[in-house]
Amino acid sequence: MTCDKSTLSLNIRGILCKHIARTTYPTSPVQHRVMIGSTAGAQHSRQCRDTTAQGMTMAKMQDPLRWRQDQLALLQQQASQAGIGVIIVIEGSDCAGKGGLVRRLCWSLDPHRVQVHGISAPDANELQQHWLQRFWQRLPRKGHMAIFDRSWYGRVLVERVEQFCSAAQWQAAYQHINQTEQQWQAEGYVLCKLWLDISADTQRQRLLERAADPAKHWKLSVEDFRNRQHWDAYQSAIHDMRQTTSPAHAPWHWIDANDKAQARLDAMDVIINKLSAVLGPPRVTPLSDNIQHAITELAKAAS
Repeated sequence: MTCDKSTLSLNIRGILCKHIARTTYPTSPVQHRVMIGSTAGAQHSRQCRDTTAQGMTMAKMQDPLRWRQDQLALLQQQASQAGIGVIIVIEGSDCAGKGGLVRRLCWSLDPHRVQVHGISAPDANELQQHWLQRFWQRLPRKGHMAIFDRSWYGRVLVERVEQFCSAAQWQAAYQHINQTEQQWQAEGYVLCKLWLDISADTQRQRLLERAADPAKHWKLSVEDFRNRQHWDAYQSAIHDMRQTTSPAHAPWHWIDANDKAQARLDAMDVIINKLSAVLGPPRVTPLSDNIQHAITELAKAAS
């Protein structure tokens, strides 16, 4: 069997697209699409490169969550190649959907280049350090991504409300936070801060739903119910945090999280826009000449 160079190139691209569909996102039953398409061969190849407005809109409408996950996967590759570290902060009240958003972000990302930090109370050793030190130690390497499920903002939220620090300490923390985030950005990190906002009624309903579902009992803690008793105090702390730590270079992005599904899409849009502003729009990374040659030889052997 023989084929000309152009046909071989199309066949190789089709093989690559189908291989990506089978291997890149094993946690989801939806077939992977770089942009749009599910057919084989040359047609699939052209669709995988469909970066036109029409092609992108069709893919976005067919599976809006998966479309965003694909964009994030491409942007992660671009950040890795550019050597740019990415810091994503996800904050919100209990039951706001932070964990669900983290899971859906990570489904499409290279696990070797992303670290998730679920932040809880400092341990005995960390209590002897500067309160920000434990977060400096969790900064991602250049070209990697760190997702913080809760963060250094606990200083001006839970530590303030629960009086785990003095008023002077949490008041000083606003300046410490702004200066620290500015330092990180000066070093080339991309910082994206998301607040998932829910109402008291939504929180109540989700707590009851968790209590009614044995599979979700692990999500419940006594602190969830105790914190709810301080709802007004937390809202006051949240208001002060938003007013004081949202400078132009590191703004908060407020997400209405009363609808979980829509909140996930909105949050991903913010991250995509933030990364695209630095890295350019999501794009397929060209294969190196060595890999192209190896694939060509492999396709010839198969034929």
